[in-house]
Order: sequence, then C-alpha cells, then structure tokens
Amino acid sequence: MKPSKKSSRAAAVPFVVAALVVALTTPAAAHPEGPSHHAPAPPHATEVMKAFAADQQEPASLEATGSATCTDGFAAGYPCSNVDLLAFLPLSDIGGTRSNSAANDIWGWTDTASGKEYAIVGRVFGTSFVDISDPSNPVYLGELPTHGAFGSSWRDIKVYADHAFIVSEALNHGMQVFDLTQLRNVTSPPVTFAETAYYSSVGSAHNVAINEASGFAYVVGASGKNSCSGGLHMVDIRTPTSPSFAGCFSADGYTHDTQCVIYAGPDAARDGREICFNSNEDTVTIVDVTDKATPLMLARVGYAGSGYTHQGWLTDDQTYFLLDDELDERNLGHNTRTRVWDVSDLDAPTLVGSFDGATTAIDHNQYVQGRFSYQANYRAGLRILELVDVTTANLSEVGYFDVYPTDDKADFNGAWSNYPYFASGVVVVSGIEQGLFVLRPNLATTGSPPTATDIATNTDEDTSVIVTLSGSDAETCELGFSIVSGPAHGSLSSLDNAACISGTPNTDAAAIAYTPDADYNGPDSFAYRVTDEHGNSGDASVSITVAPENDAPIASNDSASTTKNTSVTVDVLANDSDIDGDTLSVTEVTNVNSGATVTINEDNTLTYTPPTDFVGPDAFGYTVSDGNGGTDSAAVEMSVTEAFILHVGDLDGASVSEGSTWNALVTVEVHDSNDALVDGATVSFSWRTERGSEGDATCDTGATGRCTVSVNGLPKRDGSVTFTVTGVTKTDYAYDGTANHDLDGDSDGTSITVRKQ
Repeated sequence: MKPSKKSSRAAAVPFVVAALVVALTTPAAAHPEGPSHHAPAPPHATEVMKAFAADQQEPASLEATGSATCTDGFAAGYPCSNVDLLAFLPLSDIGGTRSNSAANDIWGWTDTASGKEYAIVGRVFGTSFVDISDPSNPVYLGELPTHGAFGSSWRDIKVYADHAFIVSEALNHGMQVFDLTQLRNVTSPPVTFAETAYYSSVGSAHNVAINEASGFAYVVGASGKNSCSGGLHMVDIRTPTSPSFAGCFSADGYTHDTQCVIYAGPDAARDGREICFNSNEDTVTIVDVTDKATPLMLARVGYAGSGYTHQGWLTDDQTYFLLDDELDERNLGHNTRTRVWDVSDLDAPTLVGSFDGATTAIDHNQYVQGRFSYQANYRAGLRILELVDVTTANLSEVGYFDVYPTDDKADFNGAWSNYPYFASGVVVVSGIEQGLFVLRPNLATTGSPPTATDIATNTDEDTSVIVTLSGSDAETCELGFSIVSGPAHGSLSSLDNAACISGTPNTDAAAIAYTPDADYNGPDSFAYRVTDEHGNSGDASVSITVAPENDAPIASNDSASTTKNTSVTVDVLANDSDIDGDTLSVTEVTNVNSGATVTINEDNTLTYTPPTDFVGPDAFGYTVSDGNGGTDSAAVEMSVTEAFILHVGDLDGASVSEGSTWNALVTVEVHDSNDALVDGATVSFSWRTERGSEGDATCDTGATGRCTVSVNGLPKRDGSVTFTVTGVTKTDYAYDGTANHDLDGDSDGTSITVRKQ
C-alpha cells in the first residue's frame, strides 16, 4: 500500500507542492489569486476553515500531462491503483497563473443535446469550464469571473436544467446562475463569460446542494443578508434564470453541507417526501423540507470521536449514509475514517460502524455511485471504496490516484473534490494546488449490471401522465430506482415500486407521475437509474412530448376619456394577450348604455360615442376571441368631461419691419358654461410661427379670471403664429383645439379664451 512506497513515489516526480487560501475579504485588484503571503481566514470562519487557512502552501509548478496507464503503481509519476490518467491540465491552463491560482470545488455537466461531457472547476476568483468529451484532449473553454471584487478559497458548484449554480465565501457573492448551453457555441476559446442570472437574497455561502428531482437549491453555511442562521436557505430554481427564496431551516444552526432527495427508501412513512441529510458540524441532522414554509427536523444525532461533521452521501437505495469528518484524523491521529449510518428509520438513524483507510489523510468530499464511494481525501487524492457489505460498514479500497505524491499527512492540500457521474465512466478531480485531473477507474464488478429501458411517452398541456420505469437484470430481481436528473419543464412525483417478476431476465418496474409546467408544451425529458443488490447500475432516459392545447386569451380591462359630444377610439387589444400567440379579434360589444354607441372597426379597435350632451362616467363590455374557440371578456371604463374651446383674439395694427423682434401681450381667460370668468386656473400654452420661432408660457387667472403674459421674440414677418394650450389646471375643466393668428400688424395684444363648449 501507499505508506510503504511513499519515499520512492516522492522521488518519482519533482513536485513543488502547495496550497492557497484567499479570505473572503480579499479584493481581486489588491490581492490576486495566489498572494505571496498567507491570507487569513474570513471573520466568520468555522473551525475547519481556520484549520484550512493555517495550512497554506505555494501553488505547484506543473506541466500539462497526456494519458498514462496505471502500471506498477504509477501513471505519469503519480501513485495509482486501478485508475488511469487520461489528462491533466495545470491551473495555469484553466484560467489560473502562478499569481492567480488555487482550485476548489468541481462538478460536471453532460449536454443532453450532444452527449458531450464538461468539467466545471471552481477557483479563487472564478469558475472554469473544460470540454472533456475527448477525455485525453480536454479543451479549456473559458471562465465565469467571481461576482464582485472579492475572491475566496471556498466556492461550490452544482447543476440543474443545463444551468450551473455557484456560491462562494467571497463577500456578498450571492449565487451566480450560468447557462451551460453557451459552451456549445465556443469557437475561439478561452472566453470570459458573464453570469446569466444572479440571486442576491443571500450574502456569502459555503456550499450549495440541488435536488434535481424537485428543482430546489439549498444554500448552506451562509452569512450576511438572509443567512437562515447558516442552515438551509431554500431557493426555487425551477425557472433557473429566476431563482426565488422559498424558505429557511435554522433550528439546528449552521449546516456545512447537505444532500436533499425525494425519498424512496425503506421508511414507508416518509415515501415521496423531500428529505435533506445535513452535516451540521457535530451532528447528522435529518430534515423534512417538503413544505418549505414549515420544515420539520426528524432527527439530530452525534457520535463519539467527532472532529467536524463535514459531508456525506446516501447509498443508491437511500438506506445508508456515508459520512466524512474533516478534523477527526488530524485531532485524534487515526487513519482516514468513513462512518456508515443506517438511515432506514429517518427518525432514529444509527451508526453501524466505520471503515479506516490505508492512509492518515483527511477525507473531504465523497460521492456514491452504485456500489462504490469516490472520495477526495486531500493529500491521498482520489480514493475509491467498494461497499462490500455496507450493513456492517465492510468497505474495501479498490482503487486510488494520488494527486499529491509527497506524503499523506493529515493536512489540507491536494484533492478538494471529485465528480464520478459521467456516463462515460470518466472521473474528474480538482487539485487545490495542481489543477484538473481527468481519470478513468478500472474496477471489477460483481455480476452484470442491470439494464434500464429508454421510454418515450406523451401527454397534453397541463395534464399529468404516469410513466412506468423499467429495468432488467440477469441475477437480481428486486431493483432500486432513482432519478438521476429531473425534467426541465415539469415536476415528478415520488416513485411507486412494483413487485419484480422473476424470469430470464428478471424484470422490475416503478411508476412515477410527470406533470408539465403550467401552459408548457414541447419536448421534455428526465433520466433515471436502476441499481442491483451489488451496486451495479444502469441509466436510461424518459422522453416526453407535451402536446399543445388551446389556451383561452386573456382580456384586460381598459379605460379611456373623451369630451362631451366627441367620439374616441380605444385599442382594447393592446393590453390583451394569448399565451399560444393566436391572433385576437373583437367579436362583440356588450352592456352599452342607452344613447351611447360602440362600433367595432376593421382593425379591431372600438369607437365610442357618448350620448348627446352627456357628461360623467360610462362603461361597456367587449368579447375577444383567439379564433380557436377560446374567448374572454373585459370592460372599458369611460370618462366623459366638459369640453373647452380655445379662442385667440386678433393681433391688429400697422405693419412691422422685417427682421426686427416683436413683443406681444397675450391675455388669457377661462370661462364656464355660463360664460362667466373662472378664477384660480393655471393655463399653460405654447406658440410657434411659420418661420420656426417658438416658445411657451404659463399664467394664473387669479381672482379675476383673467391674466396677461408677455410673449417675446416673435419675428416681424408676414405669416401666422399658432397658439396651443398645453394644460389647464382647474378641477372639471378641459380644453381642445388650437388657434392661428396672422402676423400682419404691430398690435401688441391678443387673447386666449378657454371656455365650456
């Protein structure tokens, strides 16, 4: 095993080993990634973050490496067992340099349109995207810079519906949303991308988990803004570009990491519920989050020898939970320890036992795929454990790839995380000081894997459909069913397992209900997995065609105004809509009051004529049709007011000299229907000559009902001037029209009269 070969392995490759921590308060401009001095942990740092920050080293100086088979315990100088190296890209090749480096989290995305696989690598000041569809020749496509000016050693990434969701301990980072389909169109890499959307309802955060079967994200370890005391900050991401806050779970304080699932395990009372398995610093805490407004803590259990309850993952049948503790190796001196919890009773989980690995390294992040747990164990690199008999915590190391050959001490250097869920069998690993490792395990299996059946079905818009998932296996009858990735345009119910049928081969099935999103039509899909008793698994997809159904149009109420005895045309369709994009038309008008008329015009506008001499409120209704049987109705509120006519008096007098200026006194009066002067009215008007000279003025009629204002700058030329009242401020008074006056004299007086019609 590795300890006996460590000295020879260290000599095999001239490594300069390193790590880097940049605090959340480190701005990019002042402290680029990789400062020459050690940066402190952020002010709110947990115990494990402080330990990480204290164990920094300089970044490794490495070159890109091609594929190498694991032979006699080495692949391109890296210690290994049953794991081949396909490619290695150093930090400098994926957006980092010696002064701008240090990796952290890693996740993966498979483009359902092309089948291409991509690695998504977190860094101090951004997120890198690498095309690994040819795993021996990975291509760095570009980066998404961190949100804001600050970087952090802690960044976390998950994927849902072709979008990456990214959080960080950086100050006020929030959650970035990135549309991964942009990676399809990169022709000249590397590209600096922009975030597609941004969720600002949380400040900094340590991790994010996503339940792809429900479309909810769970931000944990948050600080600032709505932190939920560091517990579960729940976000609805079913529309990925419009994430919205859904609820908090804070009853057990800080959550370091979590896994949330639609429960299909042995606890029948919780079947179909959404359950989160939280690693809460010193406990495993299980929470029912089905109702986001009132989450329910089901269990909170600690254990002897805890250092820092860091992260864990369920077995495929959701019966056991494998836990890693990030400080127990360092504090207590034992080898890498994986604890196995029986969670078949969600209200009373029990610790079955633990497995100690071959090295003293710290375990960091692990993910279960079938009968294997893939662990990123810092200085020991990728470690693969077979779940030989998980009921007794009987695990066995069956493969490894050491990204940090110098030693296996219990320090915070080397492998941060891994992603083992690519259909190709490729596993990617992020090295803190190193970069991206693309690996292929070669693991023996027990028995043949089951086969999952691809399914195609259809349903109508706004209509659920029951889908029967199917799997077969030569040896195993009872198969486990789980959802690998949920639909992009709908939701799934809980799984309802059927009884298996023995035969050649054995077959098993499970039913699940798919409900399309409201008003959605078009293609959708989700993926599922069948798992046998040995942990072997097979995946398949369900393709769903949602047929469109005609949706009725939506007619919205309108309002308009006119003056006495004056018709007005209303474009009632301007604020009406049809989700199907149908062309709308007005088919009838209703509830027209006596004396009024409403005419449907060829362009589907409506012309309203009030009753003779009527002043006051009025209304009528109309019906809109989409031409496909869908109709809706709305009302039009009318306001009929008194009308006023603008009168401009004569400008009399002798001729004036061309080219000189002319001042006129304009008298303004406001009259009521009895032709009496109205006081306290403010009249605004403008004037413009044929030659282009123009201006505006305002006067208040005061107590006399009359005011005079001087108009300056009129050119002394023959022609005309147009006076236009632009506003009358007086309750129940209006105006209409303009008036022209010939400029053929030198009189200095004119008048504007606003009176009731």
